[in-house]
Order: sequence, then structure tokens, then C-alpha cells
Amino acid sequence: MATASFPDLLGAYSPAKNYWGLTNITLTSQDAMAQYGLRPNGRGVATLAANKCRMCGLLQMVTFGDNILAKDDSSLGNATGITITAPKNLQQKPNKYTSATLPKTEKDKSALIDRLIVLAADPAPGNKQDRLKIDVGPKSYKLSELLKVSEFGGKAAPPAGSIAPPTTQQQEKVTRSIFKILLSSNGYNPPAGDLSGGFVFNDKSAAGIKDAITLSDFNDFCQGKKPKGYSGPKVDLNKDWPSIGKIAEAGLTRKKNKDGKYTGTVNLNATDNPTVRGWYWNFFIQFKNIKNDRRLKNDSYTEFNRDGGFMDFISELIKAGPREFDTKSKKLKVAINARKGEWKYFGEVTEKDSWNPADIWLIKNKPATEFNEFILKIKNAQTVQELNNALIDAHKEKIIVGVSLKKSNVTTSGAGNMEYELVNLTKHKHRDLPTVEYDDWPLEFDWQANTGTFGKTSNALYLKFKGERIAHLDLASSATGVGNLKIQFTSEQGSAALGRVPKPGFERLLNKFGVNTLSIPEWMEVEDSLPFTAAGLKNGAYAGRLRSKQGEAKKPDDKNEIDIKTKAWLNKFEYINSSTGKQIISGDINKLTNTTLKQIIKARNSSTYKDKSKSQKDICIALQILDMANIFVKVYNKQLNPDPKSPALGKKQKFSLFMRTLYYFAQKKGAFFTSRFGPFGKLH
Repeated sequence: MATASFPDLLGAYSPAKNYWGLTNITLTSQDAMAQYGLRPNGRGVATLAANKCRMCGLLQMVTFGDNILAKDDSSLGNATGITITAPKNLQQKPNKYTSATLPKTEKDKSALIDRLIVLAADPAPGNKQDRLKIDVGPKSYKLSELLKVSEFGGKAAPPAGSIAPPTTQQQEKVTRSIFKILLSSNGYNPPAGDLSGGFVFNDKSAAGIKDAITLSDFNDFCQGKKPKGYSGPKVDLNKDWPSIGKIAEAGLTRKKNKDGKYTGTVNLNATDNPTVRGWYWNFFIQFKNIKNDRRLKNDSYTEFNRDGGFMDFISELIKAGPREFDTKSKKLKVAINARKGEWKYFGEVTEKDSWNPADIWLIKNKPATEFNEFILKIKNAQTVQELNNALIDAHKEKIIVGVSLKKSNVTTSGAGNMEYELVNLTKHKHRDLPTVEYDDWPLEFDWQANTGTFGKTSNALYLKFKGERIAHLDLASSATGVGNLKIQFTSEQGSAALGRVPKPGFERLLNKFGVNTLSIPEWMEVEDSLPFTAAGLKNGAYAGRLRSKQGEAKKPDDKNEIDIKTKAWLNKFEYINSSTGKQIISGDINKLTNTTLKQIIKARNSSTYKDKSKSQKDICIALQILDMANIFVKVYNKQLNPDPKSPALGKKQKFSLFMRTLYYFAQKKGAFFTSRFGPFGKLH
């Protein structure tokens, strides 16, 4: 489950909900109105539906003293107030409210929400997450430290007693507990059954008998019971994922044909939901095979960390950069002010996962001597490669082992297997990664002129290895409303997510390939790049998020601006739909015409183009995809050898190299320019 965010509270609830006793919010400041594209009425105010702003949910929780949950789903205690830290230019007061002193009337509630909207959107330097904190007794917490519950716009928890797929957080918790069972000193060893075919459904075979025992033990752990041979602390997987206990208790049914022979189909009695069934078997295969994997079976750890502790330490350290001078402290604390902010060769790291995607850290810190020595090496590393080398040594000594978790390719009947792959665990002689090649981009541009929308707003670029498609680059948005593209790779086998491409790495790679004037498009800039005409203003079309934030909602583009924007898009359409573009893009490329562009501009200025409308979402996503197409064609067409020390490449070879590099960037495998990604084991 996602963590909360202060700026994210500017969004709407989906589905619509009202909190804090409000149906509408009366906005009085122009800055707050601009966030929602509103104009003041004759009294100088504007009305915003309460379900369009998530500030209401937060303030209701504080007013009622609700239980506040940390990002690991643990309770921090009951809310007692909020603390506001505003930039100097806003000069907002008061800066603290308790549950008792929060506003009581609709007018005063609106005034506080108006203030918080401005606070969340103000572009002043500094981390916006520091501007609003929830007080829990004497402690204050940034929203980024909290779970994104339904009051903050997150998904509501499933009804009590229902069986639902695990959240990302629950997935990590279950696997962490499985590691704790299998890789601790507790006397337990599951039978070594068939390791190649998932669950053996024939309970009369030797492997089937062993799997039946393993399944029985696994189901005991799912219900908080201790199976035979286990002498460790109680482990209850049902606390990690509340559906798994019910599934285990209900058991399963092995299907037979009319001759009484097993068919290979195994049904879970508790549910026929294929997603839930897939996850249950994924965890069982982990339970069955982790201890029997030759790279894990002799391991024993004292801590299994996914948040706090080492995870917080390594996340803060990689983002803070190298130290100005060495330290002798072996504590898991990062002195931010003593660090340089950017790593030589690797560059700035804004998210830990863009360097190392480990979700769980297996740690042996008792006795603490070796662990502390590695912590000292990690803290004093001056380059990312030095940091990597310290972690490689710690991994080989089985002191600190990072593990990235991906869903295994297991069927809803338990067929399939788990793999454990070692990634970036070499210091000097690195194994060459497979030479993956670019295959095709069958462009899908399903424009519906009659509705001003698209039939489909996602696209895929395919990669192949030895002639067979192995993965594709997704170009789509995961936002429920209008949003930016997520650029990630997905495996063709089982549709497993392989990882996202780090934006800084993508833009550095563009520069290396000679395309240094372009970057990954963002939806607000794309929306603003389409002409907003006087007809659009008259029709009541939404002026655009960027224009509204800048206070220019009432000002359409003049003729010169319209001509410039129209020409820029027409040039992109023609460039993509050229003989050069057709070398790497197929499909609906011929639909990119002047007529289509005129229809899109007309739709953007029609009465159906509203903020958060389907028309806005579709057009902004589709044009982001075309911006990416424009970038890819420029990379293909650029006459530049990305590595002057190597022989010159043809255009197709060079473009394959570009896509192959993105493919491994997404998986955090191998080189990152003149540095390397971090070491980890990948469980999938």
C-alpha cells in the first residue's frame, strides 16, 4: 500500500466521498482557486465540492483523534493535532492546532482548507512534506511517513472477513515472514520435494507426499500454528495478509477425470478469484523452495528488515551522497549535513530503488563485530562502486543480503516455480548481459473524433532475444485521473513487471545518444502545448492545469501562440509519420495527419474538455506517448556514436543499444554509465 503525501491531498476522492462534515468548500484566495481552475464569483469567492480535496479527510481524522498508521501498517497512536511550517513568503499563522482547537464552523473550516491548499501548492524551495505534520502526542509525523489510508485518497481496506488480493506491503510482509521461518535457527526444515514443477498434486507419488507435508506445514503457519519440528517464535502469516488464513483453513480440492486420474487442476475451496489463488500459490512455492535453493539453504540470519533499521539507513545514505570526511561511527545513522549530495560517476540519487531495488534485507548482526565493520565501510564509501563493493562482500559473507521481490510465474493451480537470481554480485569481471534487440512498436492511436477521446491510451515497444519477444516497454499512466506516463518494462512471460526506468538515467542516456534538448514529457506541459483558443474559453473548456496555476485561466492563446503550438505538433506528427519514423514504428502511424491534429485541438477546446474529464486524461496521455515517439525517432535518426572508443554502429544497431540499455536500467542490472547498480538477490 502506498504512503501518504501532502501535495497529493490536492487530489479528489475516487469514488467521491465527503469528510469533516463538508459538502462544499468556500475558497477565498486566488492561488487556491487556481489549483482547481475556478474563478471567483461576484462576491470574490469560489465553491469547490468537498470530495475534490483530500484535506477534508486528514482534518476529520485529527478532529476525531483517529488512530494513525505508519507506512508499515503499525499503529502510531491517536492523532492529537497538526503542525504547520509555512515558507516565509506565506507568513501563515497559527502554526499549530490541536484536535480541540481545529475549526468548528463551515466558514472557518473552509478558511483552513484554503490555507492548506496554498501551502501544498506553493513553489517555494524546500521539501513540501515538511510543511504539514500530524501530531501524535509529543511526536509529529510527515505524511510521507504514514500509510495512505482511504481518508488520504488511498484504497479503502476490504470489508472485514472478505478474501482479497494482498497489497504490495502485505506481499512483502508475507515473504519476510517466510524468510524468518526458513532462514532462522529454529530447527525447522521443510521436506526436499520436487523443485522444478511447483505443487505436486498427485499425493501418491514420492514428491507428492513430500509436498503434502510441506503444504500442511505452510497452512499451519498461515493460521498461526506451529508445525512439527518448528521451535521458533510464533509466526502468523494471516497477520501479514488477512486472507491467507481463511484460504488455508478451507483447504483445496484436486480435480480428477472420469477415470479417477488427476487432471492437474487444483481448486482452493475458499475462493475462485484467480489473482488471490495466484498469490497463495506464489507464497507456497516460496515456502517450498527458498530453503532448498543452493544459494540460500545454508543461510541463517538474525533480522529480516523491510522498513526502519537498515532499510531507512541505506535509503538515507544513498540519497545523501558520500561523506566529506571519514567517520568512525558504526551506528545506523546518516549525518546528512556531512555529506555531499551527489555521487561521482553515478550522479544524484533521489530514490533508493533507482540504485538498488531490494525490498527486504536479510541481516546477521549477532555477534555484531562483522556487521559493524561493514556498516563502517558503507558509511565511508566515496563512490557508489565502493559502496557496492562493501555490500558485495557483506552479501558473500551472508552478513547483509538485499532481496528484490517479484511475483513468480505460478499458475492458479500451483504449477510453476520460483527463481532466485544473483544480480550485480561481481566487483571486476562482470558477466556480459544478453544482447537483447529492439523488435517493433505497433503504435495504437485509436482517436475517436466524435467523443474527443481515445479507445486505448497505452502502448508497448517490444524487445526480442534470439528472435523471440521477451519483454515490452509500457507507455501508460497508472493514475486514476490524468497523470504522467510510467515508463516500465514488463516480461512477455507471465506479464511480470521488470521495473521502472529512472527518469534521471533516461535523460542522461538521451544526452549520451546526442538528444540533449528533450526529456520525458509531463502531462501539464503537454496539455499547455496544445492551443487554448478564444472559442475554448467561450465553450467553457478547461484552460489547463498549468495555465490555471499561473493565474492565466481567463487568457486564451493569441494568434501567434496558436500558430506556434499548432506548427510544433504538426512537425512532430510529420516527423513520426516519416520514412525515418517507419523504421522503428508500425501500426497506426499513418493516422498522424493534419486532419487528426485539428480534430484533437478542436476537442481540447470543446465544452466536454473539463478538468479530470476522460477527454483531458485521454488527450494528455496520448500526446505524452507521441512525445515519446518523437524522442525515440530522434534517437534512431541521430548521427552520433554513443561510445567513440567502439566501432560506429548502424542506426538500427544503435537504437537497439539504446533500448537494451533502458531495459537493464529498469531492472537495475549491470552498468549505469561509468558506475554500476547495487548488488541484490532477485526472488521471482
